Amino acid sequence: MPPFFEPVDPNFTQYIAPCDCADCEQSFYNLEELHWYRGRVSDEDAKQIISQYVCEADKDRRYLAQHIVAFGSTIINRWKKKSRQKREQCLQEAAPDLCKENWISIRYHIKEWMCEYNLHTKKPCRKPVVRSHLLLNWLSVEALVNNPLMLLALLHYRTAYSPADWATWDDSRLGFSWRMANFDVDFSTKCVIMHGLRYGEMVDWHPVPAHRGDILGFPKARLILEGQAHLMRTLRSIVENILEGVDTSKPMFSDKWTNMTGAGFSHTNEVELWTAYTNPGFSAPPSFSIENMVAIAQTRLEAEADHLRFLQASPAYMRRHVKTLMQGEYYKSMRSVQVGILITEEIFYSVRLYLEWEGVKLECKNVKQIYNRMRDSIHRGQILPRAFDRAIGALEVRIINAVNSQAEHICTIMRHSPGISRYFENSSEKKSPANLKAAQPGLPLTKLFEQDPLAWCLFQMTGRPDDRNVFDHAMLLNFLESHLAKSDTRERARVDEVLYKRLSDLAAAHQILFSVRLHRPQNTMREAWEILETEDRLAWKILNIGTYHKEMVREFDNSKKLAELIVSNFLDAPGPVRQKNEAWLTQSQNVRKALELFWEGMRTSYKKLLKTTRLNEHEIWQYMEVVSVNLTTEYAEEVEAERQRMIEQIQRASMPAAINVQNEWRSTDAHETSKPVKVEPRAKTKSRPAEQPLSSVEEVDREVATLDIQTKGTPVSKRAFEVLGLMFPTTAEETQKGVRWDLFVHMMVDMGFLARGGGGSAVVFEKLDISSSNTRSKIVFHKPHPDPKIDPIILQSMGKRMARWFGWHSGLFVLKEKVL
Repeated sequence: MPPFFEPVDPNFTQYIAPCDCADCEQSFYNLEELHWYRGRVSDEDAKQIISQYVCEADKDRRYLAQHIVAFGSTIINRWKKKSRQKREQCLQEAAPDLCKENWISIRYHIKEWMCEYNLHTKKPCRKPVVRSHLLLNWLSVEALVNNPLMLLALLHYRTAYSPADWATWDDSRLGFSWRMANFDVDFSTKCVIMHGLRYGEMVDWHPVPAHRGDILGFPKARLILEGQAHLMRTLRSIVENILEGVDTSKPMFSDKWTNMTGAGFSHTNEVELWTAYTNPGFSAPPSFSIENMVAIAQTRLEAEADHLRFLQASPAYMRRHVKTLMQGEYYKSMRSVQVGILITEEIFYSVRLYLEWEGVKLECKNVKQIYNRMRDSIHRGQILPRAFDRAIGALEVRIINAVNSQAEHICTIMRHSPGISRYFENSSEKKSPANLKAAQPGLPLTKLFEQDPLAWCLFQMTGRPDDRNVFDHAMLLNFLESHLAKSDTRERARVDEVLYKRLSDLAAAHQILFSVRLHRPQNTMREAWEILETEDRLAWKILNIGTYHKEMVREFDNSKKLAELIVSNFLDAPGPVRQKNEAWLTQSQNVRKALELFWEGMRTSYKKLLKTTRLNEHEIWQYMEVVSVNLTTEYAEEVEAERQRMIEQIQRASMPAAINVQNEWRSTDAHETSKPVKVEPRAKTKSRPAEQPLSSVEEVDREVATLDIQTKGTPVSKRAFEVLGLMFPTTAEETQKGVRWDLFVHMMVDMGFLARGGGGSAVVFEKLDISSSNTRSKIVFHKPHPDPKIDPIILQSMGKRMARWFGWHSGLFVLKEKVL
C-alpha cells in the first residue's frame, strides 16, 4: 500500500462512492482511499471526456481497418523487412511515448512509484508519460521489436474486434494499477455503459447493472476508454510511418493479410502458435466460453489419469519419474526413507490433482448443461437466471480452490527444486513465500526482482489471485516464458521438468477462473461453506480431500513400507541387467511385483481418505479405479504379453547371430520368419555424452529407401513416418531413440493437428478434422524442459496416449509415395 497523503481537494467528503461492495471497488475508491482523487468533475464535463475518447478511438479504428484492407500486404512486407534497429527507430518516431521495456506495471511498482511521490508535500507528482505507459502496461517497444508478428497481430485483432469487445479485458489489465492507485483519477458518481451499441454512453449509477458489470463508475471507465483511444492513436501513427511514401490513393488489394492472420501467430523460433492466455493483447479478445473450459478441464484430467496409469503399469516410466523428482542438493542430506516418503507424497499429489480436475470438470459440465438449457434467457444487460447464476458462482469457488491449492503445492516443489531451494535453506518451518524474508532473511522481493527475476516470478506465482498485491498469473507466466526464452541452458535448468509441469496445471486452472470472471452479466459471489451445505454434486463431495492428503504420510508404518519399496526398487536399485537371460527376466518380474505392492499400499491409504469425504460406497469404488490399473484384465494381458516377448528375446539371444528382414514397417508378428542374413558390422557414430541419438529427416530418407512401401494404411509424410516409428517401436534400437520437440510438433501438424501453447510447458494439440467415428479433438503434451528433446520413455508413452484417445497404432500408417 502506498503511504497516506492528504487529499488534493480538502472537501473530501464529497467523494463518496455510491456503494462500497467488492464489485463497486473496481469502479470507485472507498472512504479510506479518498486521497487518490484529484478532484471532482461535473456531469457535463464527464460526459464530454468520455464521448471524446470513444469518438477518437472509433475514428482511428476505421482508418486502420480501411488501410489494412487496401495496403495489408505492403504493411506486412515493409514491417517484416525492417531490421530490429529500423523497427525500433520507426516506433520511436511514430510513438515516442510508448514504453521501451516490457513488464511496465512490474517495473513501475518495484522501482518508480516512490520517485513520483513527494515526501514533503505528501502529494503525487506523476509524469504524464508514465500515465500513458501504465494505460498500456502490456505493450512496449521491446515486445514489438523482438517479434515483427506482434505488431501485425495487434493491428489485426484491434480492428477486427470493437472496443466494446475488448473492454472487459482492458479493464482486467488495469486491475493491479487501479488497486495500487497508480493513476490520478477524477471523481464523478456517473457511470458508463461498457457493452453493446450504447458503449460509452453516460448513465446514473444503479446497483443492479453495476453489480452485474454492465456499467462502470466514471473514475475507472475513463481509464479504460482513455487507454483504448491512446492505443488506436498509437497504432495509426505507426501505420502512417510504415506507409510513408506509398501512394494511398491507389489501393493494392491482396490476400496476403487474410492468409497471414488466418494461419495464426507464433513466437520467434517456436513451432507452436502462441496461446491467447499468456498473449491476450495479441490474440482475439478473451471471452467466456463454457466449451473451452470443459475442454481444458477434460484434457488436463485425461493427462493426469494417463500419467497415473503409466506410473502403475510401466516400471520404466516409474523409474524415470522417481529420478526426475529426486534432483538437487536438498535430497543428498536426507535419509533414504525420508526421500522415499517425499516421493510417495508427490505421487499421491498426482492422485489428488486428478480428483481436483475431476471436480472442476464436473462443475464445468454442470454450468454447460444449465447454460444450454437457458441460453435464450442469458443476455448482456439482463439479470441472470437464478439457476445459472448459482451454477457459475459455484464453479468460480471450485476453481479458486483449485488455483490456491496448486499454488501452495508449487511452493512446496520450490523448496525441493535445485534451482530455487537455496532461498529456503535458512527457513526452519514452512512459511508463506509472499514475503521472501520467510525464505532468506534480509532479501526483500524488490531486491530479488533485480538480482534474480526468475525466483521473483516463481514466488509471485504462489500468491492467491484475489490478494491485492499479487500480479496477474497470466502476466507472470508470460514473464517466465520470456525470461526462459532468452536465458542460457544453466538458467533454464533452474526450472526443472516437475516444476514446469505444475506451473502448466496452475496456468490451466487460472485460465478457467479468468474465463469465468469474463462472463457478463457477472454472477453473484458465493461462499464455499454455503455451497458445501446446499450442493450435493460429486464435485463438492470430494472437495475436502485436499485438506487430508497429508494424513497419508502420518500412517508411519504404511508410508515407511511404501518408501522402502520406492528406494530399493527405483531409486537406489542397480541398473537393469543388460544381457537377455533368466536373470534379466527375474529382475524385471521383481521390479514389477514391487511396483504392484507399492500401489496396493497407495490404494489402502487412498481409500481411507475417500472415506473421510461425503462419497457413498459406490462412488468410492468408482474413484478407486484411477489407482487400480494393475487389477484390470487389460493390465494382466499386457504383462503376460510382455513376459512372452522377453522369453522370446532370451531364446533369440541364445541362437546363432541372424536377423529377420521385415518387408513391412510396423509388422508386429513375432512368429514371422525369413531367410537369415549375415550381419554386417556397423560403423560407430560419434555423439555427445549423455545424449540419446536423435533421428533426422536425412536419416529417414536413407532408411525408407530400403523399405518395400505398401499401399495399405494411412499415407504419411517422411517426417511423420520417422517420428511415428519411434512412438510405436518394434525393435530394441528404436526403443532407445528420442526426437527433438520441433520434429514431434511438425509430425502432429502433418497428421492434421493444430499446436498451440497452453501455458508453462503444456502444448495443446487440436485435431482440425474430426471424423464421425472419433469426436475427440484435443490432447495435451508437455514440451520437454530444459532440453528440447523428448525422452524415449516419454515418447513411447505419448504413442500410447494417442493410441488410447485417437486410435493410433503401429500398423495404421505407411509412407506416402513420391509423386513423379
